[in-house]
Amino acid sequence: MRAVKALFPRLAACLGLALAAAASLPGQLAPDRGRFLVASESLGDPNFYQTVVLMLDYNETGALGLIVNRPTEVRLAELFSNTAALTKRSERVYLGGPVERDKVLLLLRHRGPAKGFEHVLGDLYSGGDMQTLAVLLESDEPPDAVRGYAGYAGWGAGQLDDEIEQGAWLVVKALPEQVFDPKPELLWRRLFDGAQVRFAGLGPSASAR
Repeated sequence: MRAVKALFPRLAACLGLALAAAASLPGQLAPDRGRFLVASESLGDPNFYQTVVLMLDYNETGALGLIVNRPTEVRLAELFSNTAALTKRSERVYLGGPVERDKVLLLLRHRGPAKGFEHVLGDLYSGGDMQTLAVLLESDEPPDAVRGYAGYAGWGAGQLDDEIEQGAWLVVKALPEQVFDPKPELLWRRLFDGAQVRFAGLGPSASAR
C-alpha cells in the first residue's frame, strides 16, 4: 500500500475540482447494484463534483460505489510493478472516491464468470485482488479490460437516500461499455443531459423501481 500512498498526490493532481449547490429532479430509480449515480449539476461536495458513481452495494446498512469518470495518468502497472501480468498493459488508475484512498479496487470486463470477482452487470465484475487478477490475466480467457480505482465512495445507513431526496443525485441505468467509456471526461455530461430529458414532464410523485 505504500506505493499507492506515495503516488496519491500525483493521482489527485490530475483532477480539477469545483464547488456548487444542489438541484432536484423527480422520477428516480433505486440506487441498486449495477446502476449509476449521476451528480446533480450543482452538487456542492468537491469530492463528487460532476461525477458518475457505479453502485456496487446498497442496503439498509449503507451504500458503496466507485467514481468511474476521474482518470489519472498513472498506469495500474506502475502501482503494482511486481505483477508481471500487468507489465505490458496500459490500463490507468482512476480516483474511485474519498474513502480509503490507499486501497485499490478493481473492475473488469470478462466473458463468463470471473473467479474471485463479483458480478455487477452484463460482463462487468468487481472486487478481487492483484493476485487473483494476475491469475486471470495469465489464463486462457483473460479479461477484455481492467481498471483500478484508488479509494471508493461510501455512505452510512440512510445517508444516500437522503442525498437523493435532496436532489444531489440522479439514479440511472448503467451499461458495462459506459463504465469503460474511452472518453470518461465526457460521460457525466452525456448521462446528466440524458437523465434530464427522461425525467422531463414527470410529476413529483413519479418514480421507477
